[in-house]
Amino acid sequence: MFWQLMLSISGSVLGTIILSWLYHRRVERLLQQRADHFQDEFIYTRERLVEMERENASLREELSAVQSRYELAEKFHAEQIRSTRESSEQLQLQFETLARKIFDESTGKLEHLARSK
Repeated sequence: MFWQLMLSISGSVLGTIILSWLYHRRVERLLQQRADHFQDEFIYTRERLVEMERENASLREELSAVQSRYELAEKFHAEQIRSTRESSEQLQLQFETLARKIFDESTGKLEHLARSK
């Protein structure tokens, strides 16, 4: 009877140990799967970050090129305005000179006509 009780207790303890060991193995597998998943996510995130940094650098270069073209266009526009203003002033001066010459000639002819009468 004593030995039967000992075998019964030993069997229960052994069964508990085996169940604990199986549970522990299952938990280890689940933890390993989670660790693998997080490792994969980390690798993907790092690769995506590198890709985004490349895109950012490319966009910065493109922005720099656009800014350079804009600055050149601004300079060209300012030069066009200055040139147009100078041309306009020269034409205005030529017009005034020509108008003065025509006025002087017509005044001179009128004076000549007035004197000849």
